[in-house]
Amino acid sequence: MKGADATSGVRSVIAAALLLMIVLGSLYSWSVFILPLEQTLNISRAGVSGIFSLATLTFTLGMLIAPLLYSRLSAVRLAVCTGVLAALGHFLAASLVPELVFIGYGGLFGLANGIGYSLAVQSVQETGGHHRGRWTGIIVAGYTFGAALCAPAFERLLTNAGPAIAFLAIGFGLAVAIAIVAWLFARSGLGMLGVGSLIHSGPPQLRSFALLWLAMALGSLAGVFALGHAAGLLASLEQGTAFASMGVVLVSIGNGLGRVLGGWSGERDQPQRRVAMLQGVAALALALMASLGEPTVLLLGLLIAGIGYGWMAGAFPLIVAGYWGVERVGMVYGRLFTAWGCAAVLGPWLGGRLFDLSDGYHIALAAAALSALAACLALLLLPPQERQYQIQRI
Repeated sequence: MKGADATSGVRSVIAAALLLMIVLGSLYSWSVFILPLEQTLNISRAGVSGIFSLATLTFTLGMLIAPLLYSRLSAVRLAVCTGVLAALGHFLAASLVPELVFIGYGGLFGLANGIGYSLAVQSVQETGGHHRGRWTGIIVAGYTFGAALCAPAFERLLTNAGPAIAFLAIGFGLAVAIAIVAWLFARSGLGMLGVGSLIHSGPPQLRSFALLWLAMALGSLAGVFALGHAAGLLASLEQGTAFASMGVVLVSIGNGLGRVLGGWSGERDQPQRRVAMLQGVAALALALMASLGEPTVLLLGLLIAGIGYGWMAGAFPLIVAGYWGVERVGMVYGRLFTAWGCAAVLGPWLGGRLFDLSDGYHIALAAAALSALAACLALLLLPPQERQYQIQRI
């Protein structure tokens, strides 16, 4: 397509990807379900938390599976599959049978998130042209903001109608929203997504992949720790619940802001260097938090740690495109995403374990600082990118 038709097609893809990310981002509203499900299902807090842990694992699995479907299903059909899995997962959870809640929400909805996230990132990479970096940053930020938009509505729904009706209503809402996503993809004219082999130029690419995997794992470990323990960290100062909640707000704002800025910075040459710089700044902030422990330092440190984590999420698809090409982003990024899966499982647990062993967060913060610093070093060891891929398929 050319001219006005091409512009309209690109806008439709971006709108579809952003809407898809926002509604799937409701997965991060999980915390509002914990207490109602604990009471309704009559299972322990650890048991209820296991549902979200399973969703994290199937999210990662979906990121791996999605690129394998690119050559078999169009963007429209992938969106439909995502909607069916997301809605069906909530309908099964509405039964309030513990096993079906695990299968539905933890299994199917988590899988839908991985497939949908991959679809959104790949479609914008292929159609965003010279501005694909800023659009990538916006859509991955949309995933984070989706949780902020959905959590209050879900909480009211749970309070007024209970978990069963809430799951049914959310499932129906997801089906309608993702049907609109599929329509937007159809309107855009986007067909099959790009796909390719992971490594296509020998050992240097293997080394780059290993360093990027290590950087994502270590950087995510520090970021997930900050997100998962922000409230507990500030609550340990005993300055009230409002102060503790402020930490959650700041780290979340930092995460969203970092995603937008990280995507925008990815349009420039050698974006991995800017991610390394932000990981270094996050390491310094976490180290100061560990050594000083002052309220203002902790609040500012959480904001910076959130920005560093979000910056990585926004920039990594652009970094992958710079090394492997735009059409391979989904495949390579999906495999890199296993690093995030490992960090998402280990980060909150490791932070809690170190807290229990030391009766405080000082050692946990120091460990997070070292993790961010190691991520910085891994990124600095990457070879320079030889070219930037800029394609537009619509």
